[in-house]
Amino acid sequence: MTNLNIHMQPNWLPLTALPRFCFSSATQLPAKQPEPPQQHAKSFADLPAELRNEIYTYTLVRSSPIELPYAYEKAYFREPALLATTSWVRAEALPIFYGCNIFETPSPPSAHRFLKQLAPDKIARIRLFRPIDLILPLSAHRRWFDALRGNLNRLIADSGKGALSSDAVHIPIRNDAGEASWCKLDAIEDFEIVHADEGRWSIEWKEAL
Repeated sequence: MTNLNIHMQPNWLPLTALPRFCFSSATQLPAKQPEPPQQHAKSFADLPAELRNEIYTYTLVRSSPIELPYAYEKAYFREPALLATTSWVRAEALPIFYGCNIFETPSPPSAHRFLKQLAPDKIARIRLFRPIDLILPLSAHRRWFDALRGNLNRLIADSGKGALSSDAVHIPIRNDAGEASWCKLDAIEDFEIVHADEGRWSIEWKEAL
């Protein structure tokens, strides 16, 4: 049995002159006053970029992980409606949605289906992805970590599209006190992340390199 070490890381209108009939008994029409210039209504695009980003963040970023459906479910992952408004709103908001949320799948097949429906540019924006639901204790036998390594390598090879960052992938680990937490792959000392061409990578055992 192999123990693996984990390193957790009132706008006022201007006054105008009184009309002449106020000072004369003669009946006459007041002089026509010039109309104030029309002010065009401001649109969302007129807001400062910083304020727009705050609105995107408030609207799109969740305080808890986005839980993706099981692979056998008919339900599919859908982007928020805000991303389907205009092309420029989509361009501004897409990095915030994919880069600031946590995407969590209940199983490896669910992770495959999620990545397969995304374009590479969207996958590349993901900063926190949890594709494995199995929580391994520190004292787990090596074969469990080998199974985890195999599942992740298949996911990267088949669905990562050379776009998923190894830094984005987190896996659940339970420490000796029984507390579970999510850790990055490079926090597992016995794992080595091997980078290849076209953005692809895999996980190998250090001793096998």
